[in-house]
Amino acid sequence: MADYIDAFKQGLAAAEAAERAKQEINEIFRELDIQMRAGSEGKISIDRKEYYVRDQGMAPAFAALATLPYVLGGRKRETYWAVVAENPLIPDSPTKELATWTQGRSGYPCKIAFANVDRSCADRESLEIALDVLLRDPTVGEKLSSLMRLEPPDSKKEEQSQQSDSAGSE
Repeated sequence: MADYIDAFKQGLAAAEAAERAKQEINEIFRELDIQMRAGSEGKISIDRKEYYVRDQGMAPAFAALATLPYVLGGRKRETYWAVVAENPLIPDSPTKELATWTQGRSGYPCKIAFANVDRSCADRESLEIALDVLLRDPTVGEKLSSLMRLEPPDSKKEEQSQQSDSAGSE
């Protein structure tokens, strides 16, 4: 006879372990975000974000029409997760995708993929190493640099005002 009580207990233990792993992953990303904000004078924030998969060969106008069966028919659209960066000091900052992100139902393993790098992470240490490798990538560096160069709309107005003030006083 099957031992369902034992299976039930194992399921509860697995759920607790999964919750701890997911909390640990969230803590790692919180710490990453804190350090990135500190190291960039508040200009870089990193998180994970879910996106809809879009047919790359489809023109934007047709892409909108392609969503109708999902909206009207209740079909679920395919999604993916990405590690993203934005400049929190800029209203409506562009979001830059740095890597794709996959997380198992149990938290670990999780996976970060970018360029020709595909890192599977089984624990805190391997995830921290994968994020370190991600941040050292030159393409990722270019994306982060472009976000840091963005200027808040108010600073542009102030510069124009200062330029017109100095031009009028000459």
